[in-house]
Amino acid sequence: MPVEDRLLFRFNTSDRAEFGLILTRAMSIRLLAQMEAIIKLNLEREYPVIVEDSLRAVGEFKRDAAIGNADYRTPYSTAAATYPIGTQALLVTGLERGMADGIPTLGFKLSSNQTLNLSLDHDLAQAINKLFRYNVAGLDWGIFAVDQAGAAAAGGDTRKAVVH
Repeated sequence: MPVEDRLLFRFNTSDRAEFGLILTRAMSIRLLAQMEAIIKLNLEREYPVIVEDSLRAVGEFKRDAAIGNADYRTPYSTAAATYPIGTQALLVTGLERGMADGIPTLGFKLSSNQTLNLSLDHDLAQAINKLFRYNVAGLDWGIFAVDQAGAAAAGGDTRKAVVH
């Protein structure tokens, strides 16, 4: 598989732990689908009696609010204190959606036979989804067009190939 068919997904936590994941094009497409499912699940949990059309409208409103409140301007900090899965990024070989304490989780199955689980409340899922979509669109994989307004809001270059 060509090198350009992979995406480096780095993120850190509030306690400065850094994680590095490598996603293939196919796994990136699966991740996008899982993120959309998690966002919908969060909405259904929060608004269990709303009909589908109304839920979609509420979802759009909450997405705009979450994206509007997220900080996309602060540069990614490379000063990690720890690297729980190591300093080298690991290949993601599978994804597994679940629940923990009533919050949706996404498990990244890694080439090291480990699984990294992320708890994704609505706002975090929306923020990650926006950044990931923006960066995948910039790779010219033909998945979807770059949202120029979203790119400007993220303060970004549409050619950027690393999600922070």
